[in-house]
Amino acid sequence: MLQVCAKVGIGVDGNEELNRRLRRYPSNHVYRLRHGLILPSPQLARRMKKVVSLYSADMCSLLDIGCCRGGYVLEAARRPACRVAVGVDVWQPFIELAESARQVIGIQSARFHNVSHEEVAEHLDEYGGPFHTVLNLGTYHYLFWGSERHKNGTLDHRRLFAALDKLCSNRLIISCRLEVSRCPTFIRQRAAAMSQPPDYDQQHFLLAAREFFEPRQVGHLGSSPLFLMTK
Repeated sequence: MLQVCAKVGIGVDGNEELNRRLRRYPSNHVYRLRHGLILPSPQLARRMKKVVSLYSADMCSLLDIGCCRGGYVLEAARRPACRVAVGVDVWQPFIELAESARQVIGIQSARFHNVSHEEVAEHLDEYGGPFHTVLNLGTYHYLFWGSERHKNGTLDHRRLFAALDKLCSNRLIISCRLEVSRCPTFIRQRAAAMSQPPDYDQQHFLLAAREFFEPRQVGHLGSSPLFLMTK
């Protein structure tokens, strides 16, 4: 199901322009389409292999928060047991690109929405939740602090995990930067401008997580810790 290409290039089945757009930043979400298949770059394939190994055999639904171009969603939607796979992102161009890819390969059980995770939590039925498995890979710091594209971060680990708990019925797979010094410039500047910035470190992250989940670190995704959190 998961196929790796030796080199990311141009497809040969009429999707040259789409494949060109799928090669853009960020590099850890690069894939291309060929003959109805999703071909991840070597970097994405390595990351997918780690994440997919944490799925359970009975995974019937998936939500990817900060789905970017939707590679994880499209891969999950191909699994026979997965009735629906949903990707959400606050950056509309990513959602438009993911939807274009979905249409090309004809996966009906994948859906993409230009909304925040909090909007999904407020309207679970409309989006098909709660979801058996929830992914949050590399975007937790944006959910916490906000971003230049979506200013409203929670600034509160517990509030964030309460929302994730509502979205998730079985397991949360999360990888994140847990030091302000490793976060983007916008976040570092926001934290520096606060007289009393919130506690943002692994200790407080796990303290909040344990109220809702049983967290276990299972290695790293790139340079960030990777956690499997079960209900």
